[in-house]
Amino acid sequence: MVEPQVGAGAEGGGGLREAVRRSLHHRVGLVLQGVRVIADILERAGTTDPDKFVEAARKTDIKEHVVSGGPIQFNEQGDNIGASSSMVQIREGRPRVIYPKEVAEIQPVYPIPKLWERG
Repeated sequence: MVEPQVGAGAEGGGGLREAVRRSLHHRVGLVLQGVRVIADILERAGTTDPDKFVEAARKTDIKEHVVSGGPIQFNEQGDNIGASSSMVQIREGRPRVIYPKEVAEIQPVYPIPKLWERG
């Protein structure tokens, strides 16, 4: 699930979440972020010319976004050097981010209680 945490990302994700009246599945957040990155690159490139697109992509520096991780920046190979992963636990009936600490919604429960011991 996506629970946007910051700036423009929270605004975009929050508005969409209100429109569908439920928490967004994590894949929606990834797609939303991907579209926003491509739109940003195309706007700065001013064209769909591949060379200008790559040049603009290498200058990408998006600090506010809806997924966890550092700024979205691409190296010479095209990898997002700010990408990271989040760890979740199903709590209160929905996935909740527990790691990394800087974006955690709740503290992890470990060891996880056996299914028949959960309340």
